[in-house]
Amino acid sequence: MKSSMQRDVEAGRPIELDAIGGAVLRAAAAHGVETPALAALVRDLSDPADR
Repeated sequence: MKSSMQRDVEAGRPIELDAIGGAVLRAAAAHGVETPALAALVRDLSDPADR
């Protein structure tokens, strides 16, 4: 069994990182909640070309 994100990576497709982690980061920011661990994970999983 593989996650959809793992299948996307293996197929060379963009991962749904923004839809998952990005949505949480935006909601947290809107409410003034810091999410350093999630921010680090999203950053580390992001495509270097998107940085």
